[in-house]
Amino acid sequence: MLYMRMILLMAISLYTSRVILEELGVVDYGVYNVVSGFIVLLAFINSGLSSSTSRYITYALGKGNQETLKRVFALCLESHIVISIVILIIGETLGLWIVSNVLEIPADKEIAAFWVYQCAIITTIIIVWCVPYNANIIAHENMSLYAYISIFEAISKLAIVFCLPLFHANKLIAYALMIVGVQFLIMLTYVAYNFRNYKESKPYIFFEKKMFKEIMSFAGWNLWGGLSVAMFTQGVNMLLNVFFGPVVNTARGLAVTVQNTVQQFSTNFQTAINPQIIKTYANQEYEQMYGLVCRGSKFTFILLSCLIVPIISETPFILSIWLKEVPEYTTVFVRIMLIISIIDGMSNAFMTAMVATGDVKKYQIVLGAINLTIIPLGYIALKFCGTPVAIF
Repeated sequence: MLYMRMILLMAISLYTSRVILEELGVVDYGVYNVVSGFIVLLAFINSGLSSSTSRYITYALGKGNQETLKRVFALCLESHIVISIVILIIGETLGLWIVSNVLEIPADKEIAAFWVYQCAIITTIIIVWCVPYNANIIAHENMSLYAYISIFEAISKLAIVFCLPLFHANKLIAYALMIVGVQFLIMLTYVAYNFRNYKESKPYIFFEKKMFKEIMSFAGWNLWGGLSVAMFTQGVNMLLNVFFGPVVNTARGLAVTVQNTVQQFSTNFQTAINPQIIKTYANQEYEQMYGLVCRGSKFTFILLSCLIVPIISETPFILSIWLKEVPEYTTVFVRIMLIISIIDGMSNAFMTAMVATGDVKKYQIVLGAINLTIIPLGYIALKFCGTPVAIF
């Protein structure tokens, strides 16, 4: 089911991106990409807790203790509510100031950029609230439902694209508002399904200092890792905007779309294998876990290589078929980011094994330190080389 979902999502995602680019135009598409992407940078606060939530729910489920699972879920949900409040405060203060005063936004797009940013904050908060429910579904290995919801999300976004021609003005704002609506419907679906099928997800107020401290300690180190990844991705986007404006952000946005679409091949496989890695560790079945990790890394490399190598070879031809107008730098951005995808894909199974142990301090320190070098090194590269390709 996951691979049927993958093929459908690939087709919808690529077609949707093409039509959005046509409807919004190169400048508006770039504005949306950099403004909405900035709030993703703030969402690094959530990424650390998301990994912690997934690990502890899956671990508790693997142990088979229903009461512990219920308590872990309650603590995780309460933590995500707190995180959403933090994101809202930072987003409406420091974040809003950066969007208004640092990013390069054309004067006639400033009002639209403001409302796109507000919609991005709301969307991010909704995603934060969804995390425990989504993690619970994956922990129960209900991949069919996960696939169905993903398909619904893709089809809904496709429907949004078809609605854009109805708006003769403010298409950018209309698009952002409709994205909020889709995300809200998805959240309701996750919550309703959990309430109906999993007892541990029903409203339950619980707080235990020791367990909360353990979860937050694990999340804290993942928070550092999340910050580094956010800086690696959205930090690059912001630097490109400051040096070259929103048009280059459009090229990178299209490259990210291709990258995300191709990564569905490995993501589906990893989504299915990750709960098994954590559960085998929880049950102290270490040899089985090692086998899953090694096979996961090898199969991911093979899956991605079979798809990525031909795309890299024929990138200009593929882009010419996909897009009516190919923005400058899109071809080279796509090729570089697909190479990055292969490297990332090979490492994900090992990352899951590390997360399963709960001891992520050294791993996150090293990973975070390496990733954070992208900002100073990227700035120097753009400053002295004068080409957006240099940052990669």
